[in-house]
Amino acid sequence: MNSHCANMMFSGHVASIMLATLSTIHIINVSGGQWPTIYRNLALGMSASVPVLVGIAMVASKHHYSADIVVAYAIGALSYIAYPF
Repeated sequence: MNSHCANMMFSGHVASIMLATLSTIHIINVSGGQWPTIYRNLALGMSASVPVLVGIAMVASKHHYSADIVVAYAIGALSYIAYPF
């Protein structure tokens, strides 16, 4: 029913998902020495694909413009850099 994109500069949901994904990747890298390589690579690949799939879904469902998603990725990454573990 929603046939238009929201006029926002970034998607807070995607920024939050990006921040959570970067945190998850950090945790996997820190504790990943205990895991077999195949499981570690699988976990990293699955974690890295989540923000991409969410971004595609947001643009495809016409809830956000693609520029909103790209800015959300940048904000999530910059938030992670500004407040590291």
